[in-house]
Amino acid sequence: MSTQVETLKQEISGYYLEDFKKELWWFKSIALLPIESKVKDIIVGKTELPKHFDEAKEFGWWRYIIDFVAPSTAKEIFEFMKAKRIEIEKRNTQEELSRLKAEILWEAPVADGTENIHQNSDPSWTSHSTSHSADQQSSSASSGAGLEEQASASSAESSTNTSGNSRHSIGYGAWTSMLGVGGIETVDRLIKQAEARNLNNIDAAKMKSGMHNLIENLENQKKALSSRLSKRQIKNIDKTIQKMSSGFESLDDEGLIAFKQWNSLKGQIPDKLLTAAGMHPRQFSKLAPYADELIGKTPAEIREIMKLKKVDMELSDDVLKLLASAKDAQEFQAMSNVLSKGKKLTQWAKSLKAAMMIDVAFLGLDVWTYLETMDEAKLIAKVNQIRAENKKNQATFQLAVWLSSFAIEAIIICGGIGAVGGAPGAVVWLAVWAVTAAVSIWADALYFDTHDFYLQNREDFLRQSRAELRQAVLQWLHTQKFWNQSWNERIGAPADDIKSKNLDEALYSLLFIEEMRDSTDEMLHYYIASRKSESDFLKDLLPEQAEAFTTSLKKIKEKIAVRTKYLTEQFKKPNLMNKLKSWAGISGLIDLVAESAGYLKMFEAKKWDENLDYSKNLSQFKSEFFADFPREKVKKLEDLRKNNRFLFEELISVADFDSLMAEGDSPEYSQNLQLIKKYKEWIGLEQRSEEISPFSPQDTNRNMAMLEKLIENGFDEQKLQFETLNKDELVDIVQFAKERNSDLEYSDDVSQNVRYQLAKRLYGYEGANSAEELMAFFSEDKWGVHGIYYTSEWKINRDWLIDSALSQQLPKEIKTADVPGLVDRLISGIRGSNIDTKTEAIDPYLQQEFEKVLRVILTEEFSARTLEEQTKVKNQISTFVKNQISTFVKNHASNGEYLELPYYLIIEAKRAGLGDLQRKFFTWDGEKMKICSMSSEIWGLDAFTGVEKQYLVSNRTKYSPEQQKCIDRVELAHKKLEDLRGVDWSFGFEDDLDLPKELELIISQKYKDREQVKANLLVYAPWTAASLTLRQSEEYAQYFENLYKALLLRVSQFKLTNDIDDFGSFQEAVRLGQQNIFDKDGNLSVEKDSPLGQQPIKAYYAKKLESLKLKVNGEEKSLKSLWSSDKSEERKLALRASNLVIEKILEWWMLRYIWTAKMNITKMNLNQWLFAQIDRRIQEQISSLEVVAYVDDAKIPECTYEIKTLSQPEEAVIWGLGDLQNQIENQKDTVVWQGKRWNIEYLPKSSEIKSRGHKVKFEQKADKFILSGLSLELSLHEMIWLANFRNRCVSKYHGQKVEFKTDFTSLEILKFRFQPTLVIDGTTLVKRSDLEAKCWALKDDTMVQKLADWLTKELS
Repeated sequence: MSTQVETLKQEISGYYLEDFKKELWWFKSIALLPIESKVKDIIVGKTELPKHFDEAKEFGWWRYIIDFVAPSTAKEIFEFMKAKRIEIEKRNTQEELSRLKAEILWEAPVADGTENIHQNSDPSWTSHSTSHSADQQSSSASSGAGLEEQASASSAESSTNTSGNSRHSIGYGAWTSMLGVGGIETVDRLIKQAEARNLNNIDAAKMKSGMHNLIENLENQKKALSSRLSKRQIKNIDKTIQKMSSGFESLDDEGLIAFKQWNSLKGQIPDKLLTAAGMHPRQFSKLAPYADELIGKTPAEIREIMKLKKVDMELSDDVLKLLASAKDAQEFQAMSNVLSKGKKLTQWAKSLKAAMMIDVAFLGLDVWTYLETMDEAKLIAKVNQIRAENKKNQATFQLAVWLSSFAIEAIIICGGIGAVGGAPGAVVWLAVWAVTAAVSIWADALYFDTHDFYLQNREDFLRQSRAELRQAVLQWLHTQKFWNQSWNERIGAPADDIKSKNLDEALYSLLFIEEMRDSTDEMLHYYIASRKSESDFLKDLLPEQAEAFTTSLKKIKEKIAVRTKYLTEQFKKPNLMNKLKSWAGISGLIDLVAESAGYLKMFEAKKWDENLDYSKNLSQFKSEFFADFPREKVKKLEDLRKNNRFLFEELISVADFDSLMAEGDSPEYSQNLQLIKKYKEWIGLEQRSEEISPFSPQDTNRNMAMLEKLIENGFDEQKLQFETLNKDELVDIVQFAKERNSDLEYSDDVSQNVRYQLAKRLYGYEGANSAEELMAFFSEDKWGVHGIYYTSEWKINRDWLIDSALSQQLPKEIKTADVPGLVDRLISGIRGSNIDTKTEAIDPYLQQEFEKVLRVILTEEFSARTLEEQTKVKNQISTFVKNQISTFVKNHASNGEYLELPYYLIIEAKRAGLGDLQRKFFTWDGEKMKICSMSSEIWGLDAFTGVEKQYLVSNRTKYSPEQQKCIDRVELAHKKLEDLRGVDWSFGFEDDLDLPKELELIISQKYKDREQVKANLLVYAPWTAASLTLRQSEEYAQYFENLYKALLLRVSQFKLTNDIDDFGSFQEAVRLGQQNIFDKDGNLSVEKDSPLGQQPIKAYYAKKLESLKLKVNGEEKSLKSLWSSDKSEERKLALRASNLVIEKILEWWMLRYIWTAKMNITKMNLNQWLFAQIDRRIQEQISSLEVVAYVDDAKIPECTYEIKTLSQPEEAVIWGLGDLQNQIENQKDTVVWQGKRWNIEYLPKSSEIKSRGHKVKFEQKADKFILSGLSLELSLHEMIWLANFRNRCVSKYHGQKVEFKTDFTSLEILKFRFQPTLVIDGTTLVKRSDLEAKCWALKDDTMVQKLADWLTKELS
């Protein structure tokens, strides 16, 4: 094989790898670091492609670590290697490889500067990232460097500056990951569209027009967010606008040609040369005729030729070398043209990049300064630093904490029994009585559990959770102080020296995890994940890796040694054991561990006095720590912390956001800002990690203007000022999708808040207050550690007894006086032996502490939800709004201004059960408060009785055709999932799948969220709506499609039941649904035990892969050819089509009476008849399959906005619908109605009631309501019930006739009578007595007949 071919393969593999790193983003891309060169060898064919990731022997031990720590990433890497290996193998010649390289780089020969740069390019701009070679991956952060390349510099491994020329390419890709909607959407309109992807058809006028639109959008966003932005943010945004405006003013068509040529040269022109060459167009025209003679010559030779040709001009050696490097006269001309316009080109490039960095400008960074200094890499690094502050890198740290959920049960059981003496004589007698299973269990509990516990080593402890390690330390300290007290210890405990070593290792591991809390050292995390000893881990490292690991480990060990010294001294005192016996052992240990961190800080600062205790040392250290600040100012900040915790946390959360906060406005302000930063350091010194709030709102959601004023006013809460919004500014926030939507620490579910606080305070949990994350944390295998766990429901562990369900039944309304009794009732319901450690010696103390802490948390959370607390918070909000609006009106003589609440009030309201008020706008008019919502969010304000509710509505009523296609895909996917979830069990109301209630609610909430997003698309500005439609419809469609497939796959594995009735089964189903089951050519590629691995299925799919035809742009193509297409849209269509085939196989295999009211889950035989039915279904649906690659915002009409007020009758309708929803959802505890029967909603814009995906219009006449088409006057509750009944019938019996007659199914047994009622095809829709109870007028047979006729018409 030629050297050129090998070189091209190496280059291409480098390009692929760098692009892949960007797709993985920073943390996941770390996994590639130790195996990068081996991955390239596999791609280019130097080594064999393994069948599975963990079979890649070239990766050494890394294959096991990566596959263990991040199996999804391992899978991504493996699929990437397979796909790219095939791409390269398809090309055997230098010409073919060169063409592939050009495709990746979007290269092409330059003729006149206007030809198509890449005529056969993939039409999806994001399918290939702008490429850059491995040796230039970090690239100089130059003004002309590829935009996407600079985005990738945000990763740790790419943020450094290196020498060498960066290639120039106006890319797009990874910026979307970093920036969000912002201004990038307008740049998208210029670049991402098909005709503009390679800058071919953009003319100067179009470019300038687009940039002017972008600048206008930026101005509008700045105006909309002015109530949130600080002075410094506004200043830097203004600077960006001004520079962008001037940067493109001089752009003309001639310059644009040079711009395209520059883009095609891919970095051959160094940036410093571009700005310093100073050539005039007339000068390069003198050189052009002699290009062939000058190419390949030295600078001295070129000067001689120029002298002979009488070309009189001074050019530097660098310029001459560049021109001589041209491959032909055409490239020589392009280089000359670019050099002649160098300064303007760099200015235009910077303007374009600044446009794509609009969201960065909102962070307060001076984008232009970075661009001017050619230091974009530092800019990106700074962005990442800012966004990472105050929000720990959970992904890295959780590696150490959460590995316990993957931990192998005690692995050192009898492997070492001979060495330590085996089972002692004390339990020999058990053999005599070993006639029942109970004796065996007892032996395990008394001997083996305890023995194994004390035989654990460092490697075992390092892979355990904080809760387990804390309990281990306390167990050892207790047995050290009081000897072996439990039967377990007396029978199973080993010698004292072994137990002593056990404590050392457990304590070391606990401190190791604490020290790694903020560590981003990937080698240390790999070490934890490897499950190896330090010595074994070192054996597999390269020399430089071993050195780095040893250095990091040495540093962390030095810190652990200092902290251990402090703790060892404290353990000698009786304090901790006294706390253990007074039910505060875990809390006491947490405090001591936190103190050891403070001791370390003071020890390192040489401020520790051995003659003083910790509190006195800390007090003394605090005086020196804040010596540069006036004492009264520190006290003011501490008073704020004491009196308004949430406002204090919001203030502290911006401590390191230098870019967001103005500096130097006054010495007083600067000092206050420095004090906040200093105080944040202090919090880390004195506060337990469990007490530190995770509050960290999204960047542009922050109330920076308010916080800036709070700092200016010396932290005086009484002088709190908040900017107001007029109607236009409110509209701008909404249409640019800038409504606040940050994660808050509290859930609407008070039971979930209790579990979250318990996990956080007692067990070291650092995750979010998320239902799914808490289910995973309180896993069944940790029942004895946590006392509660989740399987099919939340359960309480009862040692040696049957575990019972954890009561979550709480009264709808709680009064302060009821809290103690409610807490007592709940505590008495769990009291017992919930905590079960291996030795059991300290279980009674841990149990009492568990109950004690839980009692405190229950009291706190219930007290925060009382009617009295809700009233207090509502009054706080009302007073705040009134004061702020009144102040504004007084100063500006204007009414109608709106406020966004500060986060401290939003959090208080959320905790009190008043809902999420982030996206609500408040105003005060006369003597009352008003709340304005988006029309899709008028729910959830029931607690604000007597408050006028407003809603923002637009006059856009329809989606564009492209939007509708995206929406239809989601609707279809969701309907199929709902129909499957709704399949009833043969012997009751429960669904056949029997999914746990909490999981059903999570699925239902996903659809609620999606419905809200869908409604808001009619309100957002066209370019915002276009982007969000494509992105969010794909997200929701994949969620519902994958889950539907997952559930079918899971039940296909069962033989006796269809129940997916525990969290583990559901997780397995989700894993099956998310698997990539196709290889790069579209062949079915599944695991050996996969239900799809059966021969009939594989054979049928293989046949369809060859024979199935799809129409693409009027041309018929086979499914197989679409899989091998070089166009991403066609490959996406192929994937959709293959998934459709699999979906139909699963449906007809697992479901009978598909999509009828009688549908049930029954596994069918895989025979020819079944495959014939599948064929028919595939043919019916394949023609409608389509991939929407782009949503054109030009087809989405602009809209006008209006703020309307909900009338009292409308509020009554909303309240009535909520009441009906609650009645339905609370019918049966065993049935999850939420979401499965859809939500019942009022649509104020059209006066319609929507449920089960259908709508019916109503009107009001006096105090009566009339449903459209039904001339029957109804009360409010009658109308609501009948509207929902109508929608239910339309949803379930479309196209059928409703009859009013007596049917044998309408027998009312208790009344021993057949009563005529509403019937469809022999099925009674509702008993007559129930019909009469719901609607008094329906006692009359004439009215019921009228209702039947109306329903038949509605069903048609």
